[in-house]
Amino acid sequence: MHMEMDSSEVYFYRFATKFFYSIFAFLSAAGVVCNLILLFTTIRSKSLRAPCNILIGSCALFDVVHQFLPELGVAAGSFAVLSIGIDRFLSVATPHYYRQMNVPAYLSIHFLAITVFCAYNAFLIVYFYRDHDVICNMPSVFHGNAVSLWAYSSAAVNVLAFGAYVITWRLIKAKYNKRLCYVCFASIFVNLGIAVKFLVYYFTSTEYKNAVKRRFNVKDYKIRQSGLYQPSISKM
Repeated sequence: MHMEMDSSEVYFYRFATKFFYSIFAFLSAAGVVCNLILLFTTIRSKSLRAPCNILIGSCALFDVVHQFLPELGVAAGSFAVLSIGIDRFLSVATPHYYRQMNVPAYLSIHFLAITVFCAYNAFLIVYFYRDHDVICNMPSVFHGNAVSLWAYSSAAVNVLAFGAYVITWRLIKAKYNKRLCYVCFASIFVNLGIAVKFLVYYFTSTEYKNAVKRRFNVKDYKIRQSGLYQPSISKM
């Protein structure tokens, strides 16, 4: 039996809807702005040309794409976070090899893996598509068995990314000082949301902070090297 809402319930429903939509809009706008700042800073700063910096900039780009193509943006962004974790692990576990590797080939492998994962998500959407009414949200584009396949693959990528950061953190803890350990561990919080990625790197990396200040003409900054996100490697 259908029950009509009284005037107070209608008012509360409308207020709650506008309130939550306003929050969603604000977070989306903040995410786009912060990631565009991070992407712009990466492109315009010569000091941010290491593989990790390029992967971080790409992750920011994917998170902007997420606002317009949610499924592909999430897929690319989550795998980019995994790529950053793997890159940090290699830079700490095998620093000699990391400094002498072929950077274009190395980055091509990362971006190829990201492309394959995005193609896999697109395949799930197209192959399992069924024409029926759904509630508008991100998982709703995955139909039938695609929902579980998408959930399992996404969970696996996120678990692997978290594991890569934790292992890297433990290696740094064993090899270097505690400050570098905490800086690396702070990178885990990139997974908390697209709006905070810029803030995480800004407040945990002196290099990113100084680069942003230079790009936006903020005075009275000090030039210091953090050493974590800019390893000494050959130029591309």
